[in-house]
Amino acid sequence: MATRADVARAAGVSPSTVSYVISGDRPVSEATRRRVEDAIQRLCYVPNAKAGNLAARRLRTISVHVDIEQSGIDTIAVEYVKGMIDRARELGLTLIVPATAGRNPDEFRRFLRSRLVDGVIYMDVVSGDWRESVLLEENYPAVALGYSGVIGGVPYVESDFAAMGELAVRRCMEYGHRRAVVISRDEQRADLRRTVGITRDAIVSCARAAHMHITVLVLPAHPHSAAAILPALTAAEQALQQEMEGRATVVIADNIPAAVGLVDVARQRGIELARDYSMVSVAGQAVYDVERHCALSEVGTDRLSMGRSCVDSIVQVYTVGVEQRSSVPNVMASPIFIDRGTLVHPSICI
Repeated sequence: MATRADVARAAGVSPSTVSYVISGDRPVSEATRRRVEDAIQRLCYVPNAKAGNLAARRLRTISVHVDIEQSGIDTIAVEYVKGMIDRARELGLTLIVPATAGRNPDEFRRFLRSRLVDGVIYMDVVSGDWRESVLLEENYPAVALGYSGVIGGVPYVESDFAAMGELAVRRCMEYGHRRAVVISRDEQRADLRRTVGITRDAIVSCARAAHMHITVLVLPAHPHSAAAILPALTAAEQALQQEMEGRATVVIADNIPAAVGLVDVARQRGIELARDYSMVSVAGQAVYDVERHCALSEVGTDRLSMGRSCVDSIVQVYTVGVEQRSSVPNVMASPIFIDRGTLVHPSICI
């Protein structure tokens, strides 16, 4: 009677690979699967009952790994996860957020080796993310919500931050604005530093190419930073009045806490949003009046759709096998403009 080792020799693979093909516990390439299945048929190999039951196992459970210690699951992350949940439900899959979420590589590796889930979507991605190294070493099906900078690594889904910054400037120009105060973040979080830089560089480059007058402020991500913004906004307004262009200053902000703080500080000085100046947030929703559910007009991405794309991508990885994951295309989400009434034409700002 043929054994698993006999099948492995005939197929030119390891015995563990034979087990993976039979059980479905770990994806393998289609070519490898065919060789193993051909060898099983030639040798009339009959797996034991336990292995036979496992053979029906397919992608069923996906884990979402987040850095709870650093960022937790905020309102932005909730939108991504909601999209993941919706798409997983449509496909008959289960999505979980395990208690292993954190920064311990050994604990993460133990979790992967437990085989409690069939694939991992990981968020809060940083440059050279340690989780990517572990996932690649463990040959585990995975998709990243964000780009780590690793060439040929785990497939990823990411916002096109450069296009986002450019769209923000174009929209402001279309609304007639020719002078802007750009509020960016002095970012300390590793998972955001790269994207903040890309967005800010795109805003500045596009604005200068369009001959828009800009003042760039890089400030801590805190409402108190608004105190440093108000003088720049006032100076921009005075310059426009001297140029006889009317009040047409727009604030372009990827520093959400500072932008929210500015609305309140300016109001205390009698300067009203959408009356005396415009504002648009970039890469994040900025709610400035909780009671009235008021938020800034936003240039961002469809976060629900991006969450859905993560699930679709991991299904593709599981289908082709981790050995062929490079064939799964990365997804770069295009920006969209969400009009909430705070980006107004200069003729209205009177």
